[in-house]
Amino acid sequence: MPGRWHAFTVKHLCYLCGLVSSWYQSLAYAVFRGHSPAVIKMADAQARVEQSVKTLVTDIERDYVRKMQAKMFTCSATCCDDSSASMDDVGRCIDRCSQPLSRSQQLVTNELNEFQSRLQRCARTCQDEVQDKMKAGNTNQVELTAMMEQCIGRCADTHLSLLPDIKSRLVKNFQAEMNQ
Repeated sequence: MPGRWHAFTVKHLCYLCGLVSSWYQSLAYAVFRGHSPAVIKMADAQARVEQSVKTLVTDIERDYVRKMQAKMFTCSATCCDDSSASMDDVGRCIDRCSQPLSRSQQLVTNELNEFQSRLQRCARTCQDEVQDKMKAGNTNQVELTAMMEQCIGRCADTHLSLLPDIKSRLVKNFQAEMNQ
């Protein structure tokens, strides 16, 4: 189970950061070529989002997951101590011990998937707005650059402001599961 959580968080975080990275890059390079100041600013926005998500996952893992894992292992060891229990009974007991952590992991998955989905929708909106301007004949790269830069900055800021609420929901869930 600890390997499973670690693999889950690292895999999910890498996937999330990879998507954030890929959509920033595709937006930047679909409209602009080279490393303009706007591309650098968008990369900075990307880095802020990635670091904030990484911090959230690290905090949750350190402050709650490890404690839940310890509780799960202690509970599972108690199941194994019952020499009169059948193999099926021990298996069911161990499964019950892992349910709180499994439910919490599912919540983390759901929250990060929703965050990722919202971030992608925001980025697609930025891309659509700039592409619409280009289709309408606007080829002023300075204006398009500023538009993309501002939109991506708003996406980053908006989504960074969601992380405290996400963390709060996760913490409440972990606390409730640990108290069962």
